[in-house]
Amino acid sequence: MRVQNILLVLAISLIAIVSCNGGSDVNPAAPTYPSGKPSGLDFTVGSHSATITWNAVPGATGYYIYISKNGAAFQRYDSGLIITTSFQVFDLVNGQTYYFGVSAVGSNGWESSIAYIGGAPAAVAVIPVFSGTGPNPDEGPPEPLQNVQGEPKDSYVVFHWEPSPSGDVVGYRIYRTFEGLPDWTIIRDNYQDLSFSDSDLTNEIDYSYYVTAMDSENLESVASNQITLTPKDFIPDVVTGLISVTNPGRIVLEWDKGVETDLFGYSIERVEGFVPLTGGEIVIRYIIPMPTSSDPEFPNYAVPGLIGAYQDLPREKIVLTDAAVEVGKAYIYRIAAIDLSGQEGPSASTTTQPVY
Repeated sequence: MRVQNILLVLAISLIAIVSCNGGSDVNPAAPTYPSGKPSGLDFTVGSHSATITWNAVPGATGYYIYISKNGAAFQRYDSGLIITTSFQVFDLVNGQTYYFGVSAVGSNGWESSIAYIGGAPAAVAVIPVFSGTGPNPDEGPPEPLQNVQGEPKDSYVVFHWEPSPSGDVVGYRIYRTFEGLPDWTIIRDNYQDLSFSDSDLTNEIDYSYYVTAMDSENLESVASNQITLTPKDFIPDVVTGLISVTNPGRIVLEWDKGVETDLFGYSIERVEGFVPLTGGEIVIRYIIPMPTSSDPEFPNYAVPGLIGAYQDLPREKIVLTDAAVEVGKAYIYRIAAIDLSGQEGPSASTTTQPVY
């Protein structure tokens, strides 16, 4: 009897083991596929953020967010699979234009096409912006600056603005784009002045700018007004900083090196006196190319051994020495910049007299 009981227990155990391990007749869950791409996309913006919402898609187990700055080159946002129907994107730049899309993902990783806000790529731009104001750090970002104005020059532009009225501003951030493109680039950060010169630009190209204020908590204000400036091939600016120094038997002139990138050189007019009876000036004119030497011992000569010039790089000055002068005679010098188009700017003048 005991042997029969033992055999019965072993038989029941064997049936249990077969039932647990022999599940070949149990089918795994079939994969799910999204019924289509998401619909009903919408958004709200905040400071440095945007919240994207959409309708749930049957068969989807999650969603991917896509982001672009130009409405064309979309990349998957580094957030992983999102299982809700809304998502807040942080670390955006206030005033920068962004575009968003959402795709639906099935249980096996199959992904739908991307749905875009507005129904098509670049249909609607999302621009994060701070909606409140306040001069104190605990009230949010600083108040925006006002009245950005500028002027185009030859291969550069200059502009200035009124300061933000907030008391905790630590600097300004300058943005630029060109030819109407949607991408804005930060070209200066933590800038301390209220005026800016943007050089090495291409003439006849439209450059647009706006400026924001940054506070001590690294919060950024709303964007200022935008300006668009178009540098052109203007005649060179008047020479600035012209001074003369008299040395025994020679005269040394120096002036500020121009900021135009297309400067060819300078015209030097030396007035030695007046023509008797007519009162006309006795003028000797030299054309000197932009000096390449920065060594005062080895200048570039306009007249060998007599008139030489070099660049004083630390001070951004052009220095010219005129040894073709007579002691005791007064001289007037007129200096003007010449560009690569042959245009000559207004001249600056100085009067001096060499000594013994």
